[in-house]
Amino acid sequence: MSKTCSECTYLNIDHDHVYGKYYCDKLGERHLATDNACNRYCTAYLRSSSDAKKAFDISKESQRHTGCYITTTLCGILNMDDKNIFLETLRGFRKNYLQKNIKGLEILVKYDEIGPVISESLANSNGRVNMSLILFENYIKPITVMINQNEYDKAISSYTEMTNKLIKFFNIDDTVKTSIDEIEPSLSGHGRIVKK
Repeated sequence: MSKTCSECTYLNIDHDHVYGKYYCDKLGERHLATDNACNRYCTAYLRSSSDAKKAFDISKESQRHTGCYITTTLCGILNMDDKNIFLETLRGFRKNYLQKNIKGLEILVKYDEIGPVISESLANSNGRVNMSLILFENYIKPITVMINQNEYDKAISSYTEMTNKLIKFFNIDDTVKTSIDEIEPSLSGHGRIVKK
């Protein structure tokens, strides 16, 4: 069985994690305790197996509950702050535009059902960093510019293209089982279905 970062002396599990990611003292970046160990791996002989398991479980659970794949991309993989300008712009668009019209709610319901599957697939992908950089540069950043320029239809079109490419890449069933009549509009678009 392959070693994981949770068993490596360089993964600093004694300090706070961010979205299940702990700081690696050797590489100078955050990693999930569930990640496969890299070529810098060094067994943490002084770490108890229960501490390693706890860090492993925290990382695993954190990734399971990150239903917003855009948050997973920016914060969980690219290590951006949760209050970054891109997420704040998208959150404002969700609240002030998408949650207030039928077309927007349909998009949010799909995001709430399929987003967690995309998020988990992306978080567990070997190419997650490169894929996240591509998503950021080619979709997320331009979408926020479109929103700021009030080009809402273009932003929605670009978002839909991005989502459809991820659905196809990860071979995800994109059948939406929840109708917009069942959801609480003000709580939609958070990567989980909230019914009335």
